[in-house]
Amino acid sequence: MGVLYLVILVSVFFIPKSLESTSIQLPEFNLPALSDYININQNFSRLLVFSILAGWLLLFFDKYLRKILIR
Repeated sequence: MGVLYLVILVSVFFIPKSLESTSIQLPEFNLPALSDYININQNFSRLLVFSILAGWLLLFFDKYLRKILIR
């Protein structure tokens, strides 16, 4: 297995134009922008930040909330 990897590395790095073959081409595709689906404005950004902070606070205070609410 190691010899196979070594042969591939040597052929890629030391044989000129080994990667410039026209027979192997990757397809081109374009992904749509996120802004096409979601209108990201200042209110959405604030809501997102507050949701993330609330989630972190609930995770942090989970132990203390369990002690208070389960009594």
